Amino acid sequence: LTPTCAIHPVIPGSTAGSTASDYMLPLGLVATGIDSYSSPFVNYSDDTAYVGDNNGFLYAITPVFNGTPAKATAPYPVKVSTFNLSSPVVDVSGTGHIFFGDSDGHLYNYTAAGASAATAIFVNAGTGNATAGGVRDAPVIDSTNAVGYVTSGCTSTGGNSAIMQFGFTNGSTLTSKRAVTFSTEGCTGAIPLYAPTLDNVYLDTGIN
Repeated sequence: LTPTCAIHPVIPGSTAGSTASDYMLPLGLVATGIDSYSSPFVNYSDDTAYVGDNNGFLYAITPVFNGTPAKATAPYPVKVSTFNLSSPVVDVSGTGHIFFGDSDGHLYNYTAAGASAATAIFVNAGTGNATAGGVRDAPVIDSTNAVGYVTSGCTSTGGNSAIMQFGFTNGSTLTSKRAVTFSTEGCTGAIPLYAPTLDNVYLDTGIN
C-alpha cells in the first residue's frame, strides 16, 4: 500500500493511521485550530515552551520537564493574529522576549508574560497566504548585537520573497534595519522561504 503522509503532527499511539485528519491538537487549541508550521521553542532557563497555531494564538507550556506539563493560563493563549503563526524563538541571553511571524508577513515581539513589547512590522507587506507567503519559519536571533534575521516567502498573487535584518534595542522596539526583496523565476508560484543560517565569518567576527 502507498503510505499517506501526515500534514500535521500525528497523535502518538493513534490507531487512525498517519493521515491528514490524524493530527494532534496539543493543549486543546482554541477554536478547533491546528498547528501546521509552528514548532515549539523551549526556554530551558525557566522550563517554558512556546508554540503557535493556525488561528494566530500563541501558547505557553510550563513546566515542560520539571513536573507535569501544563498549559499556562491567562493571558495565554494570546490572540496575536488571524493568520498562521511561525515557530517562535526566545532571545534567551538578552531581552528574554519571544519573536515570531505570521503568514501575512508580520514579525512580532512579545514578552514572556504574554504582552506585546513592540508594534509588529512587515517583513514583506501584502504577502498574506496561508500556505507559502509571509513568515513560515522562526527568526534567527543575535543577542550580542540585538538584531535578528527573518524571511518571507513568495505568494501566488505576486508577493516576492524577502529577507530582513531587524533590531530590538532594549526589547521595547522592533525596527527594520535593512531588507532585501528578491524573486526566483519571477516568483509566480507560492514558494515558502525558510530560516537563514549565519556563516562562520559572522559567528567569528559579528556584523562588519
